[in-house]
Amino acid sequence: MAPGENSGWLCPECGAANRPGETACFLCGGRPGTDSPSAPAAAKPFNPYAPPAVTAPLRPSFHISSMLLVIAVIAVCLGVWQAQPILGIIVAVIVLPALGYTSVIAFKSASEGRPLAVSEKLNRFLAALLGVVVILFAALVAFCMTCVPTGLVALNAGGESGLIVALVVGGLFAAAAAAGVTYLLLRRRNRAAGTLTGKP
Repeated sequence: MAPGENSGWLCPECGAANRPGETACFLCGGRPGTDSPSAPAAAKPFNPYAPPAVTAPLRPSFHISSMLLVIAVIAVCLGVWQAQPILGIIVAVIVLPALGYTSVIAFKSASEGRPLAVSEKLNRFLAALLGVVVILFAALVAFCMTCVPTGLVALNAGGESGLIVALVVGGLFAAAAAAGVTYLLLRRRNRAAGTLTGKP
């Protein structure tokens, strides 16, 4: 609306109401009629109240919640290892991959400009713990199902080298089972993330 004598006009840039006779907006410096298509884009006045434009990718930062999570996990692993070394190794094998996965997810989210909250980090860590337990259980089942029968056959045949073959075969089947379960879990996670974000 053009400025009139008895009524004010609304700024086409920020929508602020201006007094009659004003040639520029008091808030952003816009002029009446600049919303026409013929107005050049370079003549747009600077608005100090507009949000800043992001020209560079955001850098991920290390938050105190991440440091506390890492310290807590390391303290638990060391405490269990001091009490029972074998149990401490088992706990470390389960906890450290989950911690690494959570750190990668948190770093990726922070680099995309949407850092995870403390509760989200804890939920991701617990889900990763469950995933690591499932993967290790699948590997253990595959190892026992292949190594034990092969070892029994080798013992009945009287060959000690058959035990080494049984261990190697069981280890290969355990690694294959762990890789397969890991692939299925990651695929399910990506599908769930795509459903939440609306991506296929």
